[in-house]
Amino acid sequence: MGANTSKLPDQDIRDYQDLTYLSKAEILRAYKRMQEEVAKAGRDPHQPTNMYLTFKEFHRMKEMEFNPFADRICHVFSSKGDDCLTFEDFLDMVSVFSESASKSIKTAYAFKIYDFNDDGLLEETDLAELIRRITNPSEISGLRSDEIYEIVRFILLEADLDENKYISLTEFELVVSKSPDFVKTFCIRF
Repeated sequence: MGANTSKLPDQDIRDYQDLTYLSKAEILRAYKRMQEEVAKAGRDPHQPTNMYLTFKEFHRMKEMEFNPFADRICHVFSSKGDDCLTFEDFLDMVSVFSESASKSIKTAYAFKIYDFNDDGLLEETDLAELIRRITNPSEISGLRSDEIYEIVRFILLEADLDENKYISLTEFELVVSKSPDFVKTFCIRF
């Protein structure tokens, strides 16, 4: 990793390998990537207390700058609930978005990311926000509100099996199970 990069202890690497879907090389790459971003933020990346990213710093990463869900990703993976990512939070996120993560793990985290009000359900407002973020990235063009809610009604008609006006995690898992490309599309390489 070079003379300017502090070393991640071997025991930590083994522990991280046991707790994630990542190889040693992927863990070291994530560590180096985090150090680069910490340095860009003006903090010393060799000090363990500096190994965090604020949402603003996270959003500036080239992998996130155009992601319409960057704020939600940061929020979901922030262990302290402060929308800052520690190295362990960042590693958890990299693990979930890796090609090695299971479909069930990816599905559970996708559900959390799309659950904008954090109530454990995908309701009309969550689905509308999801559609808005996908179709109106520039806010200049895209779908009108009535068009968005027409799509929401269709989604609920197809996915809300018990007709209670929201999609549960179980129902979401069923929808995702019918999408063979979901695992491929829910990957980000850091």
